[in-house]
Amino acid sequence: MMTELTINRKPIIMKIIIADDEKMILVVLRRYLTRKGHETIEAASALQAIQAFDANPEVGLIITDLAMEAGESGLEVLRHARNVSATVKLCLTSGSLTDEVARKANLLGAEVFSKPYDMNELCSKLGI
Repeated sequence: MMTELTINRKPIIMKIIIADDEKMILVVLRRYLTRKGHETIEAASALQAIQAFDANPEVGLIITDLAMEAGESGLEVLRHARNVSATVKLCLTSGSLTDEVARKANLLGAEVFSKPYDMNELCSKLGI
C-alpha cells in the first residue's frame, strides 16, 4: 500500500525583482519577502534587473535602488519596466534622494522610499 505524501507549501503571492548593489540589502529584502510568500529575483545592477524583467513577464513588482555601480540608475529600470508593462508595480529606494529624482519616479508611477526605510511601511504602501 502506498502512502500519499502531502507537502504544505504556500502558493507564491507575487514574483518580485529586487535590484540593489548592496548585497546585505538584497539578503534582508529576500528573506523578508519570501517569508511573506513572495518569490524574489535578485539583481546587483540595473542591467541585470532589466534582463530579469524581460525574462520574467509575470513579475508584479520591481524594487530598485537609485544609484548602482558603474553609474547605473534605478530610473533606467523603472523606465524600461513602464515601457514594457503598464501594470507592474514600481518602487525606487535611495540613500540620497532628491526632489527631482522623486518627481521622475512618481511620473513613472513608482513609490519612493528614502533609505533606511521601514520594511512594514514599504510593504504596506506597496500593498504586498
